[in-house]
Amino acid sequence: MIKITDSYYYEADGTQYTLIHKGIRFKTDKHTKKETAESVSFTETLGYYTTLETLLKACAKRITAERINSGAITTLSEHISELKQLKSSFEQLLADFS
Repeated sequence: MIKITDSYYYEADGTQYTLIHKGIRFKTDKHTKKETAESVSFTETLGYYTTLETLLKACAKRITAERINSGAITTLSEHISELKQLKSSFEQLLADFS
């Protein structure tokens, strides 16, 4: 598994790239459907992509969506700025690679 950010990773099998999200979240009580104080680790597959570029674009969209939901991004200009920053960072990684 190759790290993209603190919580996003990818794997490659020769034909596709798999975007993976890893982290820690609170456990949900099965009966009450409410979060408990206990935290658990999770790993979830978010999608399959034919190129590394499309995987990184999807990752950038998910990162900005998380930041919008957390309240870290509250305006359209902040959203666009964040997408541009992530795109620039990922393009630099790809440029260094090629």
